Amino acid sequence: MTPESTLLWRVLVLSALLQLSPSSVHYRAWTESTQHKFEDTWNEQQPVELILGKEKKEMTGLGLGLASMKSGERALLHVGWELGYGEEGSFSFPNVPPKADIMYEVELLGFDETEEGKARGDMTVEERIGAADRRKMDGNTLFKEEKLEEAMNQYEMAIAYMGDDFMFQLFGKYRDMALAVKNPCHLNMAACLIRLQRFNEAVGHCSIVCLLTFCGQLNLSNSYFKF
Repeated sequence: MTPESTLLWRVLVLSALLQLSPSSVHYRAWTESTQHKFEDTWNEQQPVELILGKEKKEMTGLGLGLASMKSGERALLHVGWELGYGEEGSFSFPNVPPKADIMYEVELLGFDETEEGKARGDMTVEERIGAADRRKMDGNTLFKEEKLEEAMNQYEMAIAYMGDDFMFQLFGKYRDMALAVKNPCHLNMAACLIRLQRFNEAVGHCSIVCLLTFCGQLNLSNSYFKF
C-alpha cells in the first residue's frame, strides 16, 4: 500500500466512525513555496460543506486533517502535493502550480447531524431552509447565554445551507423563505462580532444583508438584529 493510499484509508476509516456526517468548514489555502493565497472562505463569508471520505480528490489532505479535529477547533495544516492538487496542479480556478505543497488554516465549525448525514445537495429547498432555521435557533440560545463564539458557529452553519449557488436558484416565496432565515443569521453574526469588537467583519455581514435585500426589493426596516 502506497503512502497516499494509506492516508486515504485512514480518512475513510475515520469518516466511517463519524458516520459520514457533513461538516461545515472555514479555511484559507495558500501554496507553501510562493505564499500565494488561492482560496479564503472567511473573506467570502461563506463556509463550505465537506463530507469526510467523499471530498474532492484535491482535498484529500484537508479531509485527513479535519478527520482528526473536534468541532470548534482551529488548526494549521501542511498538505503535501500528493494529497493536494497533484503532479499537474490546477491551471483553472483555483490556480495551483504543479507539485505544490499547500498550507491550510482551517476551522471546523461542526458536524451537521440534523438530517442524519444527508448532504445539502440531496435536500429539498424546504429541508435546507428548515435545517438552517434550526441552526439559527440554536445560535440564538447560545447568544442569550453569552456564548458568542459557539453562537457564531451555529449561524455560520446555517448560512452554509444557503450559499450563493442555492440562492441564485430561488424566486418568489422560496427566496422570501430563505431570506427570512439567512438575513437574521448574518445580522446576528454582526451582533456577535460587534460585542467582540471585530467591527470590520460585522460591517461585512451587514453589507451582505443590504445587497440581498436591495436585489430582492425587500423592506429591511424590521430585519436588523432580529432574533
